[in-house]
Formats: sequence, structure tokens, C-alpha cells
Amino acid sequence: MPVSYRIHIWVALGLAATSLAVAVLTLVPGAPVVPGAVAFGLFGSALPVFGLGVLRCVRAGVTVRGPDFLWIYVDTPRWVLVCAVAMTAGAVTCLVGGDDPGGGRPVKEAGGYYLKEKGKREAVSRETYVSAVKAEQRWFDTGGTVFLANAAVLAGAAYRDDKGRTARITVTPPAP
Repeated sequence: MPVSYRIHIWVALGLAATSLAVAVLTLVPGAPVVPGAVAFGLFGSALPVFGLGVLRCVRAGVTVRGPDFLWIYVDTPRWVLVCAVAMTAGAVTCLVGGDDPGGGRPVKEAGGYYLKEKGKREAVSRETYVSAVKAEQRWFDTGGTVFLANAAVLAGAAYRDDKGRTARITVTPPAP
């Protein structure tokens, strides 16, 4: 496997593991362990890494939309697929297992804690505010984990197709 594909896969999996670890840390009781900038920065890093994976697939001729996009998961090296599925499952479990107070976005103003939604502001306790902040971070980090894990899958599928090992027939409906 060329070095650039390996680097792309390892960077994507490494960032996905970091993002998952930060998401799991939001389940720890008390104040958030990781600063919000780190949590949101990991999600921001997911977008270019995932975009590069899509570009690699387009360049290699891999279908990235429509019903044939599922071949990506068949054409990926097994170890990449196992890592990506494990991280995605961990992210979903973390998201489902965490509490979400609901009621809007957490805001700290004038020494008070509030949840804002659609112009309404509801005063809440510090514990509810902290829980809302952690839930917001958890959403971003689990989303980043899923995007980064799938970026590794895209890079693996693009390498397979680039080498000509997998020639898939695209199913198109007959013309009327």
C-alpha cells in the first residue's frame, strides 16, 4: 500500500480514537474533563479528512453515492473495516448511554446558568448546565468519530480500486 494511503488511514483512525476517547470522558461525573475547544476541534478536523477520502474515491472511480456506495465496505481491507466498525459502535453506545437534559443550548450569562432555545431562556442549576455542556460535546465528538472512521474506510476502498483489484459493475435501471 502506498505511503499516502497508509498515512491517511492511520491519521483518520488515530483522530477517530482520540475523538471517541474525548466522547467517553464526557460520561465521567463532574465538570467536563476536556476543554470544549478540543472537542469541537476534533469535529472540525473530521471534515477535511473525510473530504480527502471522498476525493480519493472519486479519483479512483469508486461510487460514493447511490445504492452502490455500500461496495465501499466490501472493498476495504478487513483490519480497517473492523477498526472503523468498532469505533462507530463505541460512539453510538457512548451517545446512547449519556444523559441529555434537553431544553436547548447551554449558556452562562451574568453569573447564571441557562438553556436557550428559539429565543427563550430557561434558568437551570449548575449541574444541569454542566450536563448540557457535556451532552453538546458528546454529540460533536461522536459525530467526529463516525466521520473519521468512515474516512479511513474511504481511503482503504480508494486504494483497492486504484490498484484495479475490484471492478464493480454499476447497476443502472434500463431507459424507458
